[in-house]
Amino acid sequence: MNPSLIWGTILILFGLSFILKSIFQITIPLVRPFFGGVLIYLGLSIMMDPFNESPDKKSVIFGRTNIVGSPIIKTYNVTFGSGVIDLSQLTFAEATQITINTVMGSSILILPDVSAKVRVNAIFARAGLPDETLVSFGRNVYKTDDQIEQKLLVQVNVILGNVDIKLVPKPSFSDLSQQPIIENKQQEA
Repeated sequence: MNPSLIWGTILILFGLSFILKSIFQITIPLVRPFFGGVLIYLGLSIMMDPFNESPDKKSVIFGRTNIVGSPIIKTYNVTFGSGVIDLSQLTFAEATQITINTVMGSSILILPDVSAKVRVNAIFARAGLPDETLVSFGRNVYKTDDQIEQKLLVQVNVILGNVDIKLVPKPSFSDLSQQPIIENKQQEA
């Protein structure tokens, strides 16, 4: 249902109530039914989950979803829900700043294998960094390496929530040795 239709109807009813009371001395109680209606509307909205899927796939509200990072989206939000924000498939040609906001929710941030700097601001929250540092109140900075200039700058803001930041593991030589070797056979002429 269209929210503008609901709020428009409520305002018209309040206006009619004021007119009826001032001209005809008819009192129609609207305050309690108004708040009851708002609570019913919010409850039905949460149950039907229209907030969960945003059209641009960058926000989670009252739901649980996985968000795959996009090069054009610079801000991701998780509010009263939980989400996995996967930036591991993105490539960065130049320095890029991305903001992650988590308010009264839980999120997991998966970072790609690039030089990154993560700034965490936590207020009565829990932010777990890849080096197992926990931030509950205050600020902290995590760098994947000590390069002067990072390709990815991530600002993580968490309020009364939980954020875990994970790194995509770099492939090791032992992983590469277990993969099958494809031989290029050439025909002798």
